[in-house]
Amino acid sequence: MQTFLTERKPQDAVMWRLSNFTEEADKLWKILARDNPRIDWRELTRLRQDDHHGHASIRPADVREFIERRLPWLVSKLRQARVKE
Repeated sequence: MQTFLTERKPQDAVMWRLSNFTEEADKLWKILARDNPRIDWRELTRLRQDDHHGHASIRPADVREFIERRLPWLVSKLRQARVKE
């Protein structure tokens, strides 16, 4: 994890993946939010907007904390999400 905190190339790669993840979550929340209130959709869209509107202002330590602490919980909730037709 130290490499991530100190080197730009891994940071760019992680941010690119995280940006893709949050982009898809942003599309899904409109469909899934009502039936899945336990998912913190605002957190995902906030991270996406922070990335798109100021990538340089996002600190690697904040990204690491999000990935280590919040992302596993969010992914598990997305996997459990119900979809009504």
